[in-house]
Amino acid sequence: MRKLRKITLGAGLSLALSMLAAPSFALEPAKVIGSIQVYQTDKPFKDVRDAILNAIAEEGMRVAFQAHSKHMLDRTAKDLGMKGSVYATGAEIIEFCKADLSHKLAQANPHYISYCPFSIAVYDIKAQPGKTFISFQLPSDDIPELKSVIEMVEGIVEQGLEGDAW
Repeated sequence: MRKLRKITLGAGLSLALSMLAAPSFALEPAKVIGSIQVYQTDKPFKDVRDAILNAIAEEGMRVAFQAHSKHMLDRTAKDLGMKGSVYATGAEIIEFCKADLSHKLAQANPHYISYCPFSIAVYDIKAQPGKTFISFQLPSDDIPELKSVIEMVEGIVEQGLEGDAW
């Protein structure tokens, strides 16, 4: 598995985050922002997005929704008095579901349904040309039933980082 450099945000915050994300997984984020795990690659946005979509399909899942966030932000910027987009090529949030994992979550606690569908964001930022980012949120609680969800999402992220859609 690919290891990425983790950017330390300070000893106290790093300790708190390591306790928050109790299970240690093989894929390390380039950056942690609150509960958001951020990864980066030099692969083009479209290749990364397509690799993630392909990885989701290969897991036997369907995309429930694909939010074209950059397009929405671009479309509404002028009306809201915003200056241009911070995203270069794209910013999309891909939501997907895996029925067996969703059932396990619901059986463990009916309120865990709010973790579904699972989502991964893919985007590139104008201020950081040549970089594509993938991010997802870790749950705030140490929930054993989410370990397999996080491992599955990390597997999809890893395929996205490799950028091999076919």
